[in-house]
Amino acid sequence: EECAFMYSYASGYLRSKSFEHYEISSYADASDSGNISYRSQHNSNYWGYRSSWFAIGLGATSRVNGVRIARPRALSDYCQWAEQLSSEPLAYMVPGEDDDDDNDELLDLAMTRLRTSDGLDLDFVAEKFGQKCVVDILCGFQLALDLNL
Repeated sequence: EECAFMYSYASGYLRSKSFEHYEISSYADASDSGNISYRSQHNSNYWGYRSSWFAIGLGATSRVNGVRIARPRALSDYCQWAEQLSSEPLAYMVPGEDDDDDNDELLDLAMTRLRTSDGLDLDFVAEKFGQKCVVDILCGFQLALDLNL
């Protein structure tokens, strides 16, 4: 409860000082007529549709050519993984358990876009994945509302 209070207090304070809460854990100075140029350019790539990036380190996740590649989160597993790279340099490109299908792509899009104040564009979803996916998403949102989530 104390952490929730501190987060809520900090969020309210920043917004009262003209900071925009544009991403789940990020604020930007919006006092200059809503100028979005103050948003982090580093994070913005993560939320783009089919964007790619390389990440390095324990627990880091890359997305290259549509495939998410997660590094091991436990130090001992990470050390074994890094050791394997010395004998198999392309081992890091193994996607793991991810399936590269439309359902995973839609889930990835929804989960990343919902982290931002820009949200999920349902017209874009309908164009790329079909109207049935939009209906399914709206049903899921309604369920969350019904359950007070």
